[in-house]
Amino acid sequence: MPLIKGEVADPSGTNLEFATVSLFQLSDSTLIGGALTDAKGMFEVQGKPVPMYAVVEFLGYITRILNIAAPVAGVKEINTGRIRLEPDAVALDAVEIVAEKSETVFALDRKIFNVGKDLTNKGGTAQDVLDNVPSVTVDADGAVSLRGSGNVRILIDGKPSGLIGTGASGLRSIPSNMIDRIEVITNPSARYEAEGMSGIINIVLKKDQRGGLNGSFEVSGGWPENYGIGSNINYRKGKTNFFVNYGMNYNENPSEGYLYQENTHSDTIDALYIVRDGLRVRLANSIRTGMDFSLTDKQTLTGSLLYRYADSDNSTPIRYYSHAFYGMESRGRQLVPALDYTLRLEDEKESSPTLEYNLDYINRLNNEGHEWKASVQYSSNAETESASYDQSLYINDAFEGFSLMQRSLNDEDQENLVMQTDYVRPFGKDSRLEAGLRSQLRRIANDYLVEENINEVWQQLHMPLMVLKSKSSLTREGCDLNIRAYVQNCWAQESRIPEIIPICFPADI
Repeated sequence: MPLIKGEVADPSGTNLEFATVSLFQLSDSTLIGGALTDAKGMFEVQGKPVPMYAVVEFLGYITRILNIAAPVAGVKEINTGRIRLEPDAVALDAVEIVAEKSETVFALDRKIFNVGKDLTNKGGTAQDVLDNVPSVTVDADGAVSLRGSGNVRILIDGKPSGLIGTGASGLRSIPSNMIDRIEVITNPSARYEAEGMSGIINIVLKKDQRGGLNGSFEVSGGWPENYGIGSNINYRKGKTNFFVNYGMNYNENPSEGYLYQENTHSDTIDALYIVRDGLRVRLANSIRTGMDFSLTDKQTLTGSLLYRYADSDNSTPIRYYSHAFYGMESRGRQLVPALDYTLRLEDEKESSPTLEYNLDYINRLNNEGHEWKASVQYSSNAETESASYDQSLYINDAFEGFSLMQRSLNDEDQENLVMQTDYVRPFGKDSRLEAGLRSQLRRIANDYLVEENINEVWQQLHMPLMVLKSKSSLTREGCDLNIRAYVQNCWAQESRIPEIIPICFPADI
């Protein structure tokens, strides 16, 4: 069997490593063998005593076909010599390279998760988005924890916002289509007012930077019933940029469960069987509009208005069954008689309108990250919650009357005025200087009323409470607190001398 050997190079004589050499039988193109060239461009392929041809290929070069005559009897080696491959030059059209933002970015004091294009968040709310962020968990009631700690603060665009509302209900009213990215700040500096916090979660809302008119619309649906509509519209011309974000979300969340327990006595076993069914219905609308105006290439003034309104209706009927089993009698929750029971019906309605105004100024100075910011924010947030608790008795599945009737009304109203200015200057890659001033005025009012129906007359159990509070801080923090309460049919007033508390936030650099 003859050995076919040779060398592969480019027109300049540079040897080509890893070029492919395939040897075929000339009569029927049957593959005889093949090899790759070594670092010196050399190859060896075992041939046959028949007419053959070799195909030499290398990426980016024109393929060459070399005919090899049948070797003369007794010839053991055929050298093809140096085989030169010509470059395969192809004229390409213009190529547009589009960069995509990384899903996760690690900055000096935070981790940034870009969630704007994450398909798993489509049709959801801010609560769903946060639940998909590493190190952040959200439980069934909407409580947020960071790295296992529930002592976390949530901001919108770097500031406290009425969008969050009171409690977890605010997160469920922010459609996911309005969110651009989530910033997890585990080592916050003093400008975030983070005393006592395990960290900060900053939700950054969308605002398109492209010129002209552009936008996006989305409609989503799911089961259990979950419907959403969202839109983001942006118009940029010259130095002016207008933006509008709108989102609507409707969802129904059914729940069910049971509890069965037994208490053993000397001759009886008392069984308690509790069955709970619930339905939580929520409708939330959010709209945000505003304008950016570029004073210069590095200075921008932004004004925005936000309005949110959310309604929820929660109904939870609870049935209590009790029965006594005797001796060796068979027992279990399925054996508890289901005709005699106590029914407790909890019905809760809640509405929460929010209005917020923002005016922001930013001056981007010489170096990247070197900037001065100033902002004024006013927000008004109200929440009205009414609830009724009716407990009734059923014998042989027939209504026998009410044993307890209660109702409650809770009105909360909060107004905030925050003025803040911050200066940031980086030094190298891992250090920076931050300085700022923050002043906050806050008014909180809370009226809480509980009544019980006694002998067909509603009687009041608790009286209203109002709290007024204001706060301002520089390098130390002060607080004036006045409490006005209704106690024993009289209004009582208590005033306290303002306290000055030095504050310091060490940061790891």
